[in-house]
Amino acid sequence: MRATQEHTDLATRLGRVIIFCVLVVVAAAFLVAHVLAWRWASEPFLGMLLEPTLVLSSPGGRGWAQLQFDPPLGYPDRLIAIDAQPVERYADVVAILSEHTVGDTVWVLVEHPDGELREEQITLAPFPLRDLFLLFIVPYLVGLTYLGIGVWVYWVQGWGRAGLVCTGLCAAVALILGGIFDISTTHRLAILWSAAVPFAAAAAIHLALVFPQEPRFVRRVPLLRLLPYLPAIFLTLRSALSVYDVSQPWGYINHWRNSYLFIGVGIFFLLGLLLYRLVRPPSPLVRQQSRIILLGAALAFLPLLPWLVPSILGHAVPFFTSLYVPPFVLFPLSIAYAILRYRLLDVDRLLSRGLAYGALTFLIVVAYFAFINGLGHLFAVKADDPVLLSLFVLTLILLFNPLRDWAQRLVDRVFFREPADYRATLQDFSRELTQMLDLDAVLAEVGRRVEGALHPARQWVCLYDEDLACYIGQPLGRGQGATFPVTFAPDGALTRWLRDHQECLYLPAERGLPAELADEWVQMGALGAVVYVPLRTRERLSGWLALGPKRSGQPYRSDDLAFLSALADQSALAVENARLFASVRRNLAAITEMKNLMDDVFSSIASGVITTDIRDKVTLFNRAAESILGIRADEIIGRPCQQILHPLGDDLQHLVSQVKRSATPVMAYEIQPELPTRGPVWLRMNLSPLKDSRDVITGVTIVVDDLTEQRRLEARVRRIRETFERYVASAVVERLLSNPESVRLGGVRQEITSFYADIRGFTAFSEKTEPEFQIEVLNRHLTLAAGAILAQEGTLDKFVGDSAMAIFNAPEPQEDHALRAVWAALAMQEAIREHHAQVDERERLHFGIGIAVGDAVVGNIGSAVVQNFTAIGDCVNLSCRLSDLAEPGQILVSAEVYERVKDHVEAKFIGHVQVKGHSQPDPVYEVVRLKDESPSD
Repeated sequence: MRATQEHTDLATRLGRVIIFCVLVVVAAAFLVAHVLAWRWASEPFLGMLLEPTLVLSSPGGRGWAQLQFDPPLGYPDRLIAIDAQPVERYADVVAILSEHTVGDTVWVLVEHPDGELREEQITLAPFPLRDLFLLFIVPYLVGLTYLGIGVWVYWVQGWGRAGLVCTGLCAAVALILGGIFDISTTHRLAILWSAAVPFAAAAAIHLALVFPQEPRFVRRVPLLRLLPYLPAIFLTLRSALSVYDVSQPWGYINHWRNSYLFIGVGIFFLLGLLLYRLVRPPSPLVRQQSRIILLGAALAFLPLLPWLVPSILGHAVPFFTSLYVPPFVLFPLSIAYAILRYRLLDVDRLLSRGLAYGALTFLIVVAYFAFINGLGHLFAVKADDPVLLSLFVLTLILLFNPLRDWAQRLVDRVFFREPADYRATLQDFSRELTQMLDLDAVLAEVGRRVEGALHPARQWVCLYDEDLACYIGQPLGRGQGATFPVTFAPDGALTRWLRDHQECLYLPAERGLPAELADEWVQMGALGAVVYVPLRTRERLSGWLALGPKRSGQPYRSDDLAFLSALADQSALAVENARLFASVRRNLAAITEMKNLMDDVFSSIASGVITTDIRDKVTLFNRAAESILGIRADEIIGRPCQQILHPLGDDLQHLVSQVKRSATPVMAYEIQPELPTRGPVWLRMNLSPLKDSRDVITGVTIVVDDLTEQRRLEARVRRIRETFERYVASAVVERLLSNPESVRLGGVRQEITSFYADIRGFTAFSEKTEPEFQIEVLNRHLTLAAGAILAQEGTLDKFVGDSAMAIFNAPEPQEDHALRAVWAALAMQEAIREHHAQVDERERLHFGIGIAVGDAVVGNIGSAVVQNFTAIGDCVNLSCRLSDLAEPGQILVSAEVYERVKDHVEAKFIGHVQVKGHSQPDPVYEVVRLKDESPSD
């Protein structure tokens, strides 16, 4: 859309430049024609006018030498010699005549197209002033009038397509009229004149295609508008090449005849299309404009037909300038009136006033002569008698205003529609508005007043919608509507124009849409409006009225727009009041509905909600608060909040006062009071300042959450978890709690480090001691083992008698799981040594530790009722075998473990061990100590 508009703007600018250049050329040609004509008229006159190839021109004035012969000399004779001197061009004629003066006689030799020669003697004479007036001054002045009308239309309506074409047509016809004398005298403007004739015809056809309305086929194919200029260019080239061709002196005649035929076609096409639009108009406006142009064109061109038709048929007919030329002025005047009447609002007013004053002047002149002659005849008084003149002037002064008003009413009644009484309409409308608060009623009354005064084809009102944040159009009256909602953006082009300007926006259909409004031509086209009247209140654009063209086809006058502006000023306030009243009603209904909704919400939410006013009186106490605090709402509403806060503690009362003073909320304040109706409870309080629309504190909002059951449940879960962790590794517990779906039989294959620690000599120890003492000593040693393993984030698999099994890298991955197992083993042996230093010899037990790395299946093993998180694989068996081989206090590791930790520990090779299930003996290493490194935390 924007690209199309930019293309149109570019074409319009190019057209303006072309037409401006044409106007400059025509104006220059007029100046040249004026100088050439007066210079030529001062030279001796041969008694005949000659065309560019010295063919005698058809016009002939009374007393001209060419008419004194029998038969007279004339078209299509051609001058070929003067005083026996051959002449081919007009320059030759000028050279010969420059040697003679007025009164000299010369012999002229002329040739007929059939070859017949004729010689006559002619006496040179001055060119008659009467003929100069008829042949030059009259058409020159008419052409100058054409040029002036064209310049006026270009100045006023130069941005419209019709205005540009009308200017071009006026310029072409002006050049024809201004140069018609030159083509029979000096021939300096012959080529321009030859081009002006066909281009005037093309412009007439072009004008018929664009004004008053473009036909549908032209709108579909815009280039058709330029099609008439192709034959015009062709005819111009043919005429320009032949007009000075002395080898074929009569050749240009046929080309000029074709141009005459083309201009006849152009005139008939223009008149025919205007007649068609008059009979079948698309709108009353087009009918009115067609009628105006058709009347002006008929009065201008029809008198030309008696000369044009015979000329086309090849018959020489005299061109009576004084008869044919002056009516030409009516044609551009009719077009200018049709165009500008619908664009300049006061054209009708000026025309009406002009006709009224003209009629009044005519009446005064008639009355003056009747008065003077009547009194002079009755009383024998002379016409210049001062008493008589004074009496007439006095009578005229007394009767002038009544006569002027009467003449104005007569002209308006005969030629123009009687204007509506806008003042009475506005007064009556103002009285009606005082009784209206309903928006629909106000808009209906506005539509009724506009309909009664102006009778527009359609009416729309566009009002700003606060919810949608745009202007929405709605029709006023019945039978009006759009196929889609018509909306305008608050920052759109039309909205900005109406907001920035104080007057109505008047856009007649023929003017086209201004470039600054091109972005919204779709919405404006949907409205079909030509007048936009802003509705303003307190510098705010509430909306606008949009009116279509009048059903009568008449344009909107300045009085109409002034009436609409006054009506809009009264309507804007009424519309704003009605919208405000409707908004208040909607808001009241919404507030009532919201209050009911909030009551329902507060009644249904689980948290207790308590609100107080500035005096600490309870204003809201919902059902949840009743249930939590054990107090009924009807017992506390309107009473001091201290009655409900006292059982909750003094600190809470202090916090309420603090929130009210500092306007700072207090969040997640937990208390454990003992309520009379419920006993010990756990409550969380959120206190916030309650503010009104002016940000003034009006009270405090207290939200009470009952955490009693939640805290009891958390304590129960905590006890269960602590108990659970005594039997299952904490990592396994965390995994089970975070992902309950993992509690199912089965496992996954992955690499782990298996850690196995077994107490050496426990069997002999158990034979010498009591079972109770055995359990006590065993638990102390296993506790030390478990602490060392868990410190390195290992997973305790199980305790089997006097043995402890752990795995690393499961269930959580550990990049250094082998090193962690070795660190745990060293830490465990160190803890055992420290423990032995504090106990008796008989309580000292020693662990043998085996560590191996390999793949194993890790997961839940057991039944659906009882499960155990463990690992099964060859590396588990190997670590158990190494533990059995280890001496008390010894740490044995597999070769794979050694390769992974050798950079961190000191170890020594023990030898090869044959493990059950292995075909080859396995190398075994003993870890002695760390290499000056500390174990990881």
